[in-house]
Amino acid sequence: MLLCVGSHGVGAATLRVATARARRSSGVLRLLHVAETTTPMGLEEAQQRLDPVAAAARSLGGGAVRVEPVLAFAEVLDQVWGAAATAALVVLERPAVVRLGGLRRRTSLTTALVEHLEAPVVVVPGLWPAARVVGDGLPPAWHGGREPRTVGVLLDEPAECRQVVGAGLEGAADLGGAVELLRGWEVGRAGVVAASRGASLLVVGRGGRAGGLSVSGRVALHESVCPVLVVPVPPAEEDLATVLPFRRAR
Repeated sequence: MLLCVGSHGVGAATLRVATARARRSSGVLRLLHVAETTTPMGLEEAQQRLDPVAAAARSLGGGAVRVEPVLAFAEVLDQVWGAAATAALVVLERPAVVRLGGLRRRTSLTTALVEHLEAPVVVVPGLWPAARVVGDGLPPAWHGGREPRTVGVLLDEPAECRQVVGAGLEGAADLGGAVELLRGWEVGRAGVVAASRGASLLVVGRGGRAGGLSVSGRVALHESVCPVLVVPVPPAEEDLATVLPFRRAR
């Protein structure tokens, strides 16, 4: 498990998501922070950003998660790609203010990483309110039966069914909740954002015949109010699963 720590650290909600997923999988959480400068003062500031995150992760892990902080240098994209090569999952925090720093400087760092990393990526909105997050990483509104613990699965083409639905079912099993199937071409932007307001996670595919994120997938990535799991789909996959006509699976 790899968590990328940005220049402003990482939010409490993002750290909870990463720690919880590390606890359920490998039990190891690597924290990667790329220093903006190699001057003595710059390195000291970078270490001061990383150390509190590592301490908080160890506290959240409660001994069940081994935390490995890594301070790196040089280009952010290169360092994240290198570290992600052996990661089963990468966790990013979507900043409230988008910084243009991706490929050829025409896209955000978050988009560039999501669209080119081979591993699945969880993107947590930076404004996901940490003050409203309780012990298991879910807002209080999702407790007491007022809201279902729902995982929204966004489908844009049949080739994505097996990987994307499978990831959604796994996420719902972890939460003890339900899976809501959404067809992106039907619900549109407003439907994707609305689904994210009632879900603990949205799952989207990247790849397949489209070769990247679909239009609705980009909406989820940039406008979802809950975390988004982006699942790579092999280009050759042509799974015409029959789940597409259904709106909900439990």
